[in-house]
Amino acid sequence: MVVLFLIFALVGAFLFLVTNARLVNERYHENAIALYLAEAGIDYAIWEINFGGADFIDWSGNPAVEATKTLSNFQDESGHIYGDINISVYNFGQETATVRATGAFSSITGPQLSRTVQVFIKKHHVHAHAVL
Repeated sequence: MVVLFLIFALVGAFLFLVTNARLVNERYHENAIALYLAEAGIDYAIWEINFGGADFIDWSGNPAVEATKTLSNFQDESGHIYGDINISVYNFGQETATVRATGAFSSITGPQLSRTVQVFIKKHHVHAHAVL
C-alpha cells in the first residue's frame, strides 16, 4: 500500500508539472501571435506609404495628425482567424513620422493578449549624398 501511495504521489507530481509546462508554453505561443500581429500592422502601414500612394484613402483621420485603421478578424490563407490589428500613423508628411500597431489575440485559456510595436519612419532623400 505504501509503494502504491508513493507511485501515486510521483504520478500526481509529474502530471502537475506537465500541465503547468503546457500552460506556460501555450501562453508564450499566444504572446508571440499577438506580437506578430502587431508587426504585420507595421508592415501594412509601411506598404501603404511605399506602394499604396500614401493617400490613406480607407483610413480614418488625417495622416498629418493621426490616421487610424483597424483590421478586424485578421486571417491567413486557409481562413484561420488570429485576431485584430489597430494601426495608427502620426505626423505623416513631417521629417519623421510615427507608426504604432497593436495586435490583439483572443486567448482560449486566459484574457485577451495585446502587444504594441512602434516605429519611427524618416524620409529618405534620394540625392542626399549624390556627390559622394
